[in-house]
Amino acid sequence: MSCRTSITAEAEDRQGRVLSLVLAGQSDRQIAETLGVPLATVSEHLAKLELIASTARSYDLVVRLAEARRTAVQPDAETPASPVAAPAAARRVLLADDHHINHLTIQAMLDDRKIEVVAAFNGAEAVEKFKAGGFDRVLMDIDMPLMDGMSAVRAIRTFESERGAARTPIAMFTALSGRDIEDEARQAGADSYLTKPITLNQLYAFVDARPQGR
Repeated sequence: MSCRTSITAEAEDRQGRVLSLVLAGQSDRQIAETLGVPLATVSEHLAKLELIASTARSYDLVVRLAEARRTAVQPDAETPASPVAAPAAARRVLLADDHHINHLTIQAMLDDRKIEVVAAFNGAEAVEKFKAGGFDRVLMDIDMPLMDGMSAVRAIRTFESERGAARTPIAMFTALSGRDIEDEARQAGADSYLTKPITLNQLYAFVDARPQGR
């Protein structure tokens, strides 16, 4: 059983690395060379990622995978030097979302910033992990099991208030849109409202923004 678990963990880690590299613009062949695996293995991982994204109805990732593969730099093309990313204000982000593929997507988007993304799959888990401390930002989905995102944000703000803690920036990260629900999110304690699919610039702006009162 432990052997099977180890193999599964290794496969999931490689799948995450494949996702990160394809979103970074590498072609299938470049990814194979980077990871030191056969091209067929890369194709297999990409097929699984696309299937997972479609099954989870993750429009954001489906679009990003398609666009990244379409514009991937070919091995014989001259690859421009990647710009050095500006130092991020955040180093540890709590992401509450009940879809595993969205966690992979956000982690891949923040890989260049060396930001740790900690996963929570429902609002209740997000609140418990937040209470353990050490988070610079929170990305909170709204529609989740056990406890919805609005309730989780209220619980986090109550926890901070009771302890006189500094206010941690929280952004709602959701496919839901509309003035009423955005107003409700801000009343609950959210600082920002980011709709899916989120862009890289929007994500960077959130993690780089200086928290109020700090």
